[in-house]
Amino acid sequence: MQLNRVEVFALHKLLQGNAQVALTATAPSVQVLERVQTGAGFFSVIRLPRRLEVSSELRERRWPFRLKRRRGAGYFVCWLEDSSLCLEAVIERGECPADLVPELFT
Repeated sequence: MQLNRVEVFALHKLLQGNAQVALTATAPSVQVLERVQTGAGFFSVIRLPRRLEVSSELRERRWPFRLKRRRGAGYFVCWLEDSSLCLEAVIERGECPADLVPELFT
């Protein structure tokens, strides 16, 4: 599977300190090995290009967000596990929308 819009959005926010790593991690050739909707958001496992498997830029990162019009809040978090990148969205306060799209986040 390819990255969806919200995964690309989350990775750009999480990796905004390094534009080159963000572009490589969100390239069309990057594959999602697993994507699971959870009660609080989603969890994805992403196969990285070899050159990013050991990148120090991908050590655990967290980006807090608020949801527009829903009075919700949460965070995106990513971390390396073996040769994959794990990405998770967690809504800590408020309801998780049925369809997470980038336009919902502030």
